[in-house]
Amino acid sequence: MPELKINEDLKLQKKPYKQYVFGGEESFGLLAGDFVRDKDAVISSAMAAEMAAYLKYNKKTVLEYLDEIYEKYGYFNEALRSIVLKGVDGIEKIKKIMDTFRKTAPSSVCGLKLLKLGDIEKGFIRAEVVSYTDFVQYGGSAGAKDHGKLRAEGRNYPVQDGDVILFLHN
Repeated sequence: MPELKINEDLKLQKKPYKQYVFGGEESFGLLAGDFVRDKDAVISSAMAAEMAAYLKYNKKTVLEYLDEIYEKYGYFNEALRSIVLKGVDGIEKIKKIMDTFRKTAPSSVCGLKLLKLGDIEKGFIRAEVVSYTDFVQYGGSAGAKDHGKLRAEGRNYPVQDGDVILFLHN
């Protein structure tokens, strides 16, 4: 079955829309574009690294850029509370939570029917990996790919210090 992209999914909802651009959630997850299905740290981290590389290339710091954004749009503060589960007991609790999510997945959200529900544990495709040094030197993942520095790795890849990784899954 071919993958449904978000814009195609939106068409099926029979609500007026133009084009999916960006979505966010309270846990700081975000979804940019229609090529990733989850608002999580994967795309957030990739975009933050891409922004940092672009700014460094243009001789600007992230702090300088944030100050420009704040000056233009104003300041806002929010908080996030995280729960950390450690050790063997924590692993077991997390496993139970995930098993519950998998067994009791919703069929709709806010009245919108879910067309597909994915699980990275079961739907892993590959990891696209580039060293941070190459990522910065070539202005992000696209530049690193153009220079042959982006590589595909499998599920058992031992992550190295300094890796910038985009996980692909269905």
